[in-house]
Amino acid sequence: MSFKYKEIKNIFILMILHSVFIFFNTELAQSQFYFGGDGDGHSKETADNVNFSTISESINVLSVSSLNNNNTYGIGEIIRITVTFSGNVTVTGNPRILLETGSNDRYATYNSGSESSILIFTYTILQGDISSDLDYNNINSIDLNGGSIIDENGLYACLTLAEPGTTNSLSANKDIVIDGIKPIATIDLNPLQNSITNTSPIKFRITFSENVTDFDENDVNLSGTANPQNVNITDLNQREFIAEISGMLNDGTVVINVPADICLDRTAGNNNGTSIITHNTVVYDTNKPEVDITLDATQSTPSNSTVINFNANFSETVNNFDNSSVELSGTANPTTVDVRGGPLNYTIEVSGMTNDGTVLINIPADQLTDNAGNLNLASNNIQNQVIYDTEKPEITISSTETSPTSLVLIPFSVDFTEEVTNFDINDIEITNGSIDNLNSVISNKKWTGEITPISEGIISLQISDNKAFDLATNGNIASNIFEIEYLNFNNAPEILNQTFYINEDIENGFIVGNIIANDIDGDDILFNIKSGNIDNIFDIDTYSGEISVINSESINYNITAKYELTIEVEDNNSNSKKSEALITINIIDVEDNFEANNVFTPNSEKNRLWKIKDVEKYTDFELIIRNNSGIIVYKTKAYKNDWNGTYNNKPLPTGTYYYILSNLITKKTYSGFINLINE
Repeated sequence: MSFKYKEIKNIFILMILHSVFIFFNTELAQSQFYFGGDGDGHSKETADNVNFSTISESINVLSVSSLNNNNTYGIGEIIRITVTFSGNVTVTGNPRILLETGSNDRYATYNSGSESSILIFTYTILQGDISSDLDYNNINSIDLNGGSIIDENGLYACLTLAEPGTTNSLSANKDIVIDGIKPIATIDLNPLQNSITNTSPIKFRITFSENVTDFDENDVNLSGTANPQNVNITDLNQREFIAEISGMLNDGTVVINVPADICLDRTAGNNNGTSIITHNTVVYDTNKPEVDITLDATQSTPSNSTVINFNANFSETVNNFDNSSVELSGTANPTTVDVRGGPLNYTIEVSGMTNDGTVLINIPADQLTDNAGNLNLASNNIQNQVIYDTEKPEITISSTETSPTSLVLIPFSVDFTEEVTNFDINDIEITNGSIDNLNSVISNKKWTGEITPISEGIISLQISDNKAFDLATNGNIASNIFEIEYLNFNNAPEILNQTFYINEDIENGFIVGNIIANDIDGDDILFNIKSGNIDNIFDIDTYSGEISVINSESINYNITAKYELTIEVEDNNSNSKKSEALITINIIDVEDNFEANNVFTPNSEKNRLWKIKDVEKYTDFELIIRNNSGIIVYKTKAYKNDWNGTYNNKPLPTGTYYYILSNLITKKTYSGFINLINE
């Protein structure tokens, strides 16, 4: 192996530095002082125990080689690397050497050789490792890894290596090729092989990343819904192979794969890796293409559109589908067809109808071919007909009540000559009244409702044209004008007795509640507190009936526990009438302290019940007790200090339980825990 000038220069400089090191080592030994460090192969910690007068020079690495023969090695094989020192060395721990092995450098780990001049390191080749001439990474590649390499005097050896590729380096001494790359097969269709076919055999091309051995028919996995049975392999050049697949039991997919570890490369003997799929699937198709005809999603029937849209949905791609492939028929006498879209789903536009009636389309058999060359079946006509309708619906408005009438809710009906859409209460024009309770009673052809008069006199109803539309989207013709005379008879408003609850510590502005009242004549209602408002504690909104607190300072449960207000309501009518109701407002005594024992022993006579102090104050409260899993073990209203620590008539185990005592009206809540102890 030849040396370049730069390499010779580097070796010369190393020799000079080595001589200088020996000189200073001798001088320091004579003076019994040491100023070195771990980096130069010596240890300051061991300096006091060394007889420096006996040391002439440091132990250093002479050469790196291998016990392996010059060859190519593959995944899993072991490379034994030797490091030769200038004298015997002792090894502790697990020193290692960093090797240059491609994108991921690997370590050779110390194996044996301590107390000799040759150390052996081992490295196992991993997948992905690669080197055309194995060597270590750099001159400092020996990593003590927490261990040590020392000479017979207890001093660290100098671990500097020759430059990789130079004399005494691993690659200079040995020609070891690392091949950790598995051969990979790429699967693709063979040239001229269609991805959809009705012929057999089906051909694939399998190309490995390098030459392989032992690859044959048994190494190909067949799958797919076509259930292929046979495979024949032709070796083109030990790297490229043709796989011919046959024996399909039915239509479907034909899939091939080359699994891992079924053949070897020819250089390192590595098992192959999982194949790369470019195109490993062919559709084997001997079925004739089918086609379903349906209405387009935007197409209704009946329809008044001059263009009727159908969809033709093929089971697979077909060739040469155009206007001439569609047959037209029907009593509307359509004359024109226009095909758009594809390759599987097409829109078929039909036009040129000469009168109202039916529009039909059909696709005959054996007019088209799929990509496998199969002729089509006749269309499956799921919905191939549309009713073409251009007539407008008519409307009649009527009532079962005769004119004049005194009813405050006058019935009426709206009858269409056919079913319509988009019709609602806002489409009815009314004078001197309003409409309520409009409902369809016969398949969107007939509606009924009620008229609420505004004042005495004539009430009129009518519906303009194009307010409602039939199923063909034809707008209606304007209805008749319906009229009826109303005579006013006013009714008194209705009001209900109600009860409310408030805490005695409530603040001004608190909303107690709303009074429920209504007027069947539809008149506005005015509210007033007629009596019972002691100390003017409450106020009522004249128009909404909302009761609020305006003098909370005067509320005291111990003085007045209940207020009974007489509320008067009056309708806003020229012939106004009034009604009254009793509104009860209960004051809730606010307790500042709540006490309950948090420990009780159900199986002892003295403390066998869980008790709340002054329990009679909480008769309007609901009690819920849960275990530590959140399961309700006890629930009651108006608790009477009678719970004995049982659930479903069985004693509960010792533990911590949690209670919530709450008033659903006042929203007052008390909670805490109970320690239940069974002695």
